[in-house]
Amino acid sequence: MSHISSYPAVVLPVAPAVATARLGGFVSIVDGAHCLGNLAIDLALIDPDFYFANGHKWLYSARGSAFLYARPEFQGANMPTVR
Repeated sequence: MSHISSYPAVVLPVAPAVATARLGGFVSIVDGAHCLGNLAIDLALIDPDFYFANGHKWLYSARGSAFLYARPEFQGANMPTVR
């Protein structure tokens, strides 16, 4: 789910959604593309399985500047496309 929707720009309740997904046995993936530079991202509070964001949208950085957070139990399952 998106952390902030693109239009209209609404901050969505991702922490309760992640908690509900975990109770149901689902993996949570949060898209924080519109968060960087707009609000503080507290990954400890949200506690998602995956969280990613792109820096080029709001930080005016180069395309490809992004981050991916993965909970420790999922970190071995990620394979980078560039090594």
